[in-house]
Formats: sequence, structure tokens, C-alpha cells
Amino acid sequence: MGQTIMNWPASTPFFSSPERTAIAGIPLQTVHQSMVTGEEYLAYLRTVVEHYDLHPLLYHRVISARAQGAGGTGGRFQLTVEHRGTEKKFSCRNLIMAHGNMHAPRRLGVPGEDLEFVDNYHDDIHRYFRQNLLIVGGRNSAVEAAIRAWRGGARVTLMYRQPELTKEKLNSRYHLEISILMQKERIRFLGSSEIREIRNDEISYLRNGKEETGTWDFVLLCTGFEKDLSLLHELGVKLNPDGEPVLNEPTMEANVPGLYFAGTSVSGGRDSYRQFVGTSHVHVEKILRSIAGENARAVTGDYFPRSYPFSRADIEPVEGKSVDENTADR
Repeated sequence: MGQTIMNWPASTPFFSSPERTAIAGIPLQTVHQSMVTGEEYLAYLRTVVEHYDLHPLLYHRVISARAQGAGGTGGRFQLTVEHRGTEKKFSCRNLIMAHGNMHAPRRLGVPGEDLEFVDNYHDDIHRYFRQNLLIVGGRNSAVEAAIRAWRGGARVTLMYRQPELTKEKLNSRYHLEISILMQKERIRFLGSSEIREIRNDEISYLRNGKEETGTWDFVLLCTGFEKDLSLLHELGVKLNPDGEPVLNEPTMEANVPGLYFAGTSVSGGRDSYRQFVGTSHVHVEKILRSIAGENARAVTGDYFPRSYPFSRADIEPVEGKSVDENTADR
């Protein structure tokens, strides 16, 4: 349960407030009255499951999902699920896709990307202590990893394909801190640079169009993630050019009757998007009303005495500002 959050490095905090990450009407308290960490949130999710005595089918992978009849007429669905080599069949009247948008790391497509010292996930900063670490990327995840790894005793180099980090695309605190660390040469920055090949003894890369080489003990690729669209294609979901499902906004229903999307699953395959955990609560009530009627009400987030008046519009005051897909589920 909470697989995406389990993949976070230790003590990684949410960007969204506890009020916006609380679910099912159960308040989310933290000892430090600040953003919840991944470990704290997983414990909270376990509490929610036990409180309502839910029975999620954990470690069951949906390998096939089909709408019965032409175009899903009647809103009936047939799912095939695999668990430890055994397949099971399920049918349902309505299907809600809440599968996120981070199914596989986006690969660079360069030789050596699969070497053992190259990774797309960093489970614990401690492994980089007194090691030369190359981090590839220039969004929140890369910058956060660079700061934390430096603070954890690593010798950090940050490589980015753009000439400089973009302030509008970074958490303001991260931008300030990484700017100071780079200015003071505590973290080395390689702008306008892209890896060409990774070898055990050295790494070759292009910098401002010229080939250079360097040696690092570890390489961390914070290059984003890609969405698996296979189930959507199988279900016959209409997608726009960015891979986003075309939805009826008031209900979150796709072109297939009875098929709904919630959370960051509404996003496509772009490098960045504007839907993330803090703006997704509204999806639940829209879907519930569509299925159960206009009088239905969903209890989602925002513990009433501490209602946090936050909406998607609040994060879009600057045209073109978007959320890094590495951190969208935070």
C-alpha cells in the first residue's frame, strides 16, 4: 500500500499540507506541526485502513481491463488480476483509475545506464557519504537530492541540460538554498550538459556542445517518470496528444461510460503537469456524485475546524508555472 511513497528516500516530506493530504474525514496530525513525511503518511494510511476495516487487494497487479460491449456500453468492466502467478477475474459496474503517473523511470537511452552504481531512486542518502555523486536533473527532485546528499556528506555534482536552474519551476526554499550552495562552490553545477555514455572508469558528457569526461562513484538520474498507457488503450480511452485522458470535468468520466479518473492519473506523459495530491480531493466528490447522485457527499481532506482554503487556482498565479512530475504525488 502506498507503493509510490515507499519509493521515496527516508524522511522525505510532502509539499502539500497535512490538511490537503488527509483523507476519509480522519485528521492528520504531525508531531512537528509541519508537512508530513513519507513514513508518517504510510502510518496514517494504515490507520485509515484499520479504522474503516478496509480490505485492499495488496500485491495484486491488474494485467488486463476491458469494457464489455462496444465502447463499454452499459458501463460493465472485466478485470484480470495477477497475484503470485495466479490470475483472478473481477467484474464491476464502474471503474476508477487512480493509478498515478509515475509507473517507470524515464530513461536517458545511453550506454551504461544499467550499471550497478546508476540508479533512478535513492533510498538513503547515507550510501553517498564521502562519495562522489553525480545527480542528473534540474527540477525539485534533483535539487532536493543534491541538497540532502551534500548535507549527508557527499561530494555532489548537479548536471542539467539547461544552462541554469529555473526559479519558477522549483520550490522557493530549494531554489534559494541550491543557489547559495552552487555560488559558494559547495555543490558543483554542470549546466548545458548531457550524458553520452556511462562506463565503470569514467562518464562522457557533452557540455556546451563539447565532449568532456568525469569520474563519479554513483550516478542518480532524476529525469522523471513515464506513465503506462497500456490499460487505457485496452479500455478504449480517448487521449489528447499529451497522453491525458479526455474527461468530462464535472464528473471526471472518460469517453467510456462508467470509467472515471482521479488524482494524478488525469495527467498524461508531459515533463510537468498541474495536478498533484493537494488539488485532487475535488475529483472524489465529482465521481461520487456521478455514480451515487447529486445529493451524495464525500468526506475528503480538510478537517472542518481547520479547513485549508486551497485550490488548483492558488498554484497557478504565474503563467506557465507547473509541478515537477517527480514530486507531483507530494
